Amino acid sequence: MGVAKTPQKLNVMMVIMYFLLSSGVIFYAAFFRLSLMRIVIHHNARSFLNDISNVPVNLTFSLVMVCIGSALLGISWILRQISEESRTHIFLLIVDFFLCLYITSLLDYNYNGIFLWAFANILMYTKHYGHWYLMTGFGVMIYLVTGTSAGIMRHKVWRLEDFTATYPVELQGTITALFGLINAASIILFFIFCIMLIAYKQETIDNINELYSKLSTANTKLKDANARYEELMAENARMAKVVERNRIAREVHDTIGHTLTGLAAGLDACVALSANAPEALRKQLELLAEICRQGLLDVRKSVSQLRPDTMERQSLLSAIRELIAKTREVTGVEIRFGCTIISLHLEEDEENAIYRIVQEGITNAIRHGKATKISIEMQLTDEGIHILINDNGEGCKNIEEGFGLRHMRERVQMLQGKIEFRSNDGFEIETDIPLRIGEGL
Repeated sequence: MGVAKTPQKLNVMMVIMYFLLSSGVIFYAAFFRLSLMRIVIHHNARSFLNDISNVPVNLTFSLVMVCIGSALLGISWILRQISEESRTHIFLLIVDFFLCLYITSLLDYNYNGIFLWAFANILMYTKHYGHWYLMTGFGVMIYLVTGTSAGIMRHKVWRLEDFTATYPVELQGTITALFGLINAASIILFFIFCIMLIAYKQETIDNINELYSKLSTANTKLKDANARYEELMAENARMAKVVERNRIAREVHDTIGHTLTGLAAGLDACVALSANAPEALRKQLELLAEICRQGLLDVRKSVSQLRPDTMERQSLLSAIRELIAKTREVTGVEIRFGCTIISLHLEEDEENAIYRIVQEGITNAIRHGKATKISIEMQLTDEGIHILINDNGEGCKNIEEGFGLRHMRERVQMLQGKIEFRSNDGFEIETDIPLRIGEGL
């Protein structure tokens, strides 16, 4: 598991603390070594030896090893900065403790402030609470033992005061104050570091809490948005069902309605022919049978593809002409089709709409208006395709849009077009369907 990098301010503080504490232990070791040299040079060795219980052992070696130990502490810290492995950090912290203990022993336990460096690293790099408590407790115990009078009595063979006493009286106060300043600076710097670390951790906690609050708010908004989305999808699904149901009803109405209208008119003609023209009656019945078969095919096609069979086999204009021809032949109604457009290349929905408008216009004129003449005009304008259908039927005073007229309007509105119904002499349907951009004719 990786360990997060320490912030820059804490790193700077660690560097300052390292140099201060390392300088402190080196200063102690150097003071002992230089003081012993001074004693020898001034021939005060006899009186000095009489005041101490044991002779210091190789202070030069102690000075060298203190310098090496301090350097190793610095290298250990650099390795922790480079490594992101928690196990590596724990191992290096243990090494730091033993180095600090060794350096303190070289100074004969006169100064144990170097342990503050180990404590600072524990606070900085130990993330697991179990490890933190264990190492901190162990370190505090060693720190107290090496700094108490009991520890000094057990291990110490000389004291700082013994070396200070060899200097002139006027210098002894200065030397004592200097070492006191080193000890105080070490503790103060450690406490400043602890305050900075606590502030950093508190800032981190505040940032985490703020992020958690934002995440909770975003999660709540996401749930609300998801609920609204599900409601919208359900509503869209319901509307899609309604639109599809209306479309299917419209297609079936157009197909069956037109076929049945033609059959009704043809059967009326059969009744008139039944008395005196059996041959003509036979031909009329054969034509009606063909109309029935074609209507059945159209119904099946409407259910499967909702597109007229004639539209699958030929162009829009040809399909309209065939529709008019069969209607004229079956019903005997005079239908005139005027079209100034040579050819049309439209989208499927546009072709279906135009075909169904013409078909429904003819069906309504025959079924409801009892018309004998129907006129259909289709032309291309700047706005799109203009269709005008009128008849000489009975018409009506108040136009009430039934199933057929309502579905004609829906088809046109889906294409962003306009449609109007008028009834003066007969009935009139006027439609404008805009063409899509880039559409060819």
